[in-house]
Amino acid sequence: MAAIPISEATGVIRDMIVLMSPEPDYQSIAGADDAFHAREQQIKKDADETLAVLKTLSASLAAARKSSQRPDSASAQDHEDTLQDLDETRTSLMKAISDADSALGSKEHELSKLKEESRQLESYDPAAEHEKMLDSTPLRLQLYKKIGFEPMVDKDGNQKFLIRTLSGDIRVAELYEDESRCELATRLFTLAEA
Repeated sequence: MAAIPISEATGVIRDMIVLMSPEPDYQSIAGADDAFHAREQQIKKDADETLAVLKTLSASLAAARKSSQRPDSASAQDHEDTLQDLDETRTSLMKAISDADSALGSKEHELSKLKEESRQLESYDPAAEHEKMLDSTPLRLQLYKKIGFEPMVDKDGNQKFLIRTLSGDIRVAELYEDESRCELATRLFTLAEA
């Protein structure tokens, strides 16, 4: 084989030294090591948090197990008596609620009746009602009789007045259609005074 001159071999080695620099490989290895340690720390942190949650849940489970079991001091009969008492209380409360609801309904009905009655009383006019109920015709007839004038209708349908005079005589006065009220009153009182 032919010998390579030393100067040429030294130049090739120098060119190769640049290519064989350990710095990029070291940086890649150091970066991978840092990423590995960071991932390891994250996994440890996640595991610690999970363990803390697991301990909390385990404590809750233990407390729930303990609270779901009957106490040692209470017997099955005591438990049954307590359940029966609670059922009776629930039944009495339901009855009381039902009674209160029916009482409320009754009071609401009574209130609506009272409101309607109040509305009717507010619109009620006692004077008009009294006038409507009281027919003034019989009262007028009584008054006329007491002062000596008694209206009557004869068998032919003619209206007349029987007049008791101051002397005690009775006279008959016929009513005329063309006569005014004032003229009629004057004539009747003239007859009564005679």
